[in-house]
Amino acid sequence: MKKIISMAAVAAAIMTLFSCAQALDLSGEWKVKTINGEEIAAPQTEDEVAPFIEFDVENGRIHGNTGVNIVNGNYTLDGNNLSFGTLMTTMMAGPESKMKTEQDFLAAVNAVKTAKTADGILTLYDAEGKALMTLSK
Repeated sequence: MKKIISMAAVAAAIMTLFSCAQALDLSGEWKVKTINGEEIAAPQTEDEVAPFIEFDVENGRIHGNTGVNIVNGNYTLDGNNLSFGTLMTTMMAGPESKMKTEQDFLAAVNAVKTAKTADGILTLYDAEGKALMTLSK
């Protein structure tokens, strides 16, 4: 019985170490699916752009679109801890609903503290563990 318990403890320790050792892979473009639990509407015309964030992992930079304006900046990832630096955006106006999405997008990104991926979904969380944004490749 002691051998079984010891083997289970060793297996659990190995699994814990393995899960901690896996780096969070943010590379590439992620399309924003929800912000604060609200689904983001798909573009209705060819002129509209769906909100996205593209992570350049080599340089610690992001490029994206809020649905109206282009956004660029840097980010830091340490394990699952994620933070964004000062973001620069273009300053175009758009329809009221798209501008609301942009405000929500920027507020969410500024509040991000951690990130997790599961089943192709990237979820960004605030300091209290509330899901702020979900994205997919």
